[in-house]
Amino acid sequence: GALTPYRHRALLDEALGKFKTVEIDNESLSVYRGKHTIWGEQRTALVFVSERLKAGQMRGIYQSLSKKEEQLEKIKQGLTKNKKAHDITQLENKIIRLVKGQFIDGVVEWSLTKNSAGHLQLEFSINAEKLAAVEEDLGFRILITDRHDWDTASIIKAYHGQSCIEQAFKNIKNPHHLALKPQFHWTDQKIIVHYFMCVLGYLLATLMWREARDKAEFKGTLDSLLDTLNNI
Repeated sequence: GALTPYRHRALLDEALGKFKTVEIDNESLSVYRGKHTIWGEQRTALVFVSERLKAGQMRGIYQSLSKKEEQLEKIKQGLTKNKKAHDITQLENKIIRLVKGQFIDGVVEWSLTKNSAGHLQLEFSINAEKLAAVEEDLGFRILITDRHDWDTASIIKAYHGQSCIEQAFKNIKNPHHLALKPQFHWTDQKIIVHYFMCVLGYLLATLMWREARDKAEFKGTLDSLLDTLNNI
């Protein structure tokens, strides 16, 4: 399984400076590995940085900051054009809510003051140092397992392999080819036999799919293979 890094800061702090290089599918990855008591049991915990996750988080942050700057600029221009009295407390609360966001609290710096004429004026900027610090804190993954005997690469590959398992469940529920339902059975014994036949059918179909990929360079999905064979 996986943990949310920002709820396990102590584990991230423990990992800093203790990363070791691991080879996974001909790629090098810096990983911390240790045993910790999590959810009342001892788990092997892995901490590493996913560059793909980090890049996605950075895109989200820059998009969010861009929107916030646009909204702050509208407020600033509104104060410049409209000289009527504004409730400073209400406006401050609005800006405080506006600049909040995941990862970026404190990145947007602002001030709301009165000029010599007594009119409110807004100034804001992005703190580059804080933004750089945020970037250093992104992309962390924490994986946990009770498979203490597995090597680090096997744990990471098994976690990433969950998508294959999820796809298998989707395939076996596909109403056009390998559907578990409707089953038209009511007794436990017959339901068990029905499910066994469906899983066996799925196993045979995936073996055929592998043969098609390995020997005929078939590039499609299992669904498209079954559709193609159905037309022969």
